[in-house]
Amino acid sequence: METSLRAVGSVLSILAVATACGGPSATGGGASSGAAPTGSPGSTTSSSSSSSGGASPEKPDPFRATGGPGDAVCAFVRPERSSHLDVAGPRGTHARATFRAPLDPALQPVFVLAAGNRVVVVGKSAWVAFDDHGRPVGNGKNEGASADVRIDRGGGAVASALDDRVAKLDVSHKVAVHGEHVAIVSQGSFRVLDRGGDPRAVVEGTFEGLGVAIDDAAVAHALVRTDTGELAIWSAPVTYGGSVGRKKLGRFRHDHADVPPILGRTMQVVVLDDRILAVAPDGKRLWERIGALTGGATMTADDRLLAASDATVIAIDVAGKVTKLVDEPRVVFVTPPILDVRGALLVASGQTLHGYSFD
Repeated sequence: METSLRAVGSVLSILAVATACGGPSATGGGASSGAAPTGSPGSTTSSSSSSSGGASPEKPDPFRATGGPGDAVCAFVRPERSSHLDVAGPRGTHARATFRAPLDPALQPVFVLAAGNRVVVVGKSAWVAFDDHGRPVGNGKNEGASADVRIDRGGGAVASALDDRVAKLDVSHKVAVHGEHVAIVSQGSFRVLDRGGDPRAVVEGTFEGLGVAIDDAAVAHALVRTDTGELAIWSAPVTYGGSVGRKKLGRFRHDHADVPPILGRTMQVVVLDDRILAVAPDGKRLWERIGALTGGATMTADDRLLAASDATVIAIDVAGKVTKLVDEPRVVFVTPPILDVRGALLVASGQTLHGYSFD
């Protein structure tokens, strides 16, 4: 279970009935149980429950929580920042559009989240929520960074929340949370905090921390640029002391990374400015794909990378085989694609939330 959260701002209810379902009641701070005023960054003008459009907006379904795993509650799917979904990849290869929900262009989508039958598009300064048919539910302002916005799995409310220990850190620190432990990588430091906030150094030295994520075995994987200019993944358990595993990735001309390592069970993926690189847990190079991603990527439960770029969403397996899932002419996807608990694919372009099912 996650460690306790401290709300950075007031908890924002995305549906009045969430209170009856066990969620917190709505408060101030810009929250709304309906559409925002026209022209505000979190507003929507209409939504269609089918791909054809033109239908009048219908009342959204009441919130229903997920009975088990399968939610993508925050940026990079989970607090561990692993971008690892609890849902297997699509069985079919033909995606059918089930809805297209308009977004205010001022929203500037960054992430799509899903919990139960709620979908939230998080922008740079605001969020907007829908049910899983694309019908608008509510919207609000981010009370912190977009990466801090989460959906409450039990009640469907949206909040900007941080672990107390994380809130004290400088924004330059890259963090991932696993239960009582926090993995942190920064300039010259890779360390772990326990529940009491006491630090345990993993590696100290001359290197730059680019990102960190924690896998299902409670092992933290830090993407670093070493003092020789090489990229590497350094790995260490977060719940106890142990040796540090080191996987060299090599030197790259464009070695900037905004995304923590994407962690599967049989492959780990690094997204750079101009390529995607996959390695096995032992460091063996699996495949490399040249080209920038306009949207981003996530990993399915059966270790297929879902990647969104320009007008397409593709799946790449461990062997590097590519399957095109979505091809939308005149669309540029701008968020990592996710799968909700039903296996529906959700991804946003600049002005639309797209929902797809598979035959």
